[in-house]
Amino acid sequence: MNRPIWITLALLYDTKMALSDWRRLLDGQFDRVQRYLAKCTGVIAGTIPCPDSGLRLDVVKREGIYMAYPQEYCESATEPLTALTEDDVIAWRLDRVWFERDLSQALGLVPLERTAGLSKLLSLIGTAGQGTSRKRVYLGYAANERDGVDVCMAVAHESQAPCFVALPAFYPACDDLLRRSNFEYIVLEDMVTLGISGMVGKPLHFPDVARETDPLNKSIGAAGQLVTASARQMNDNAPGKAAAKRARSARRNGKGGGRPTADTDKQITSAVQDVLARLKNNPYLKMKRACELAIEKEALTIRWEALRKHVKKALRKHTKTEKTKV
Repeated sequence: MNRPIWITLALLYDTKMALSDWRRLLDGQFDRVQRYLAKCTGVIAGTIPCPDSGLRLDVVKREGIYMAYPQEYCESATEPLTALTEDDVIAWRLDRVWFERDLSQALGLVPLERTAGLSKLLSLIGTAGQGTSRKRVYLGYAANERDGVDVCMAVAHESQAPCFVALPAFYPACDDLLRRSNFEYIVLEDMVTLGISGMVGKPLHFPDVARETDPLNKSIGAAGQLVTASARQMNDNAPGKAAAKRARSARRNGKGGGRPTADTDKQITSAVQDVLARLKNNPYLKMKRACELAIEKEALTIRWEALRKHVKKALRKHTKTEKTKV
């Protein structure tokens, strides 16, 4: 089978079938996935493949013995199998809890007590980073680009904060959508290798995490924090820093300390256009988040509530123009 392992798992992640079918569909990749398969207690597969011809055989139980017979019109192509054991016909499935836990560890995530299956295609598998850099990490079982877009839209609906989305492969449409939503893309084909003994991945690194977990910083303790704060204050009071600080204060509060300097009409118009574009491209994005992103991009002093008024005014004007054309 030439299909990448991550794509294969995305196709089969919710499938229940006999172990012989798992072996057949995974082909040479079976040994890498077997550790993540779990028995479906009490569930018997409806069919199994014939070991010789590959044709489907219907599983039946007669007098306590499992048998498998050729399906209709295929009786002459293969022989029935008799005296099968329960292990031959019991169904198996991907153990998502174990699978997602190992994936979380391979990516160096802060694990959850239990991964959260948010929908059929989406799970929350952990968090990356600490403090202000902490982000949720979602896993999407997307075997193709269309499913990938569905996963991205579901994440946008679930989380307004920046986060990571892990998908089996690189899908251009998903990359574009995630960038516009301020989310980061994890391509599992590139980041994690699935081997016989488990998963090996490239942990997600954050500068803030490195500083917080550095042994030297830990040994400094409270005294080190005081020294750092003092050094930061001295740096802020340096002539160049102080001048820049005064300039920022003047722009914010007015040169003479009076009425604050307002953002220009051009800046406001640009921010409004940015918000409208974000809302159009991502129907799940909330107005508040769109305004905050636009304000950050344009480096404005306006509050998001005020920018929202400008956006609504632009929408009303656009609606009125469209009605006039009609």
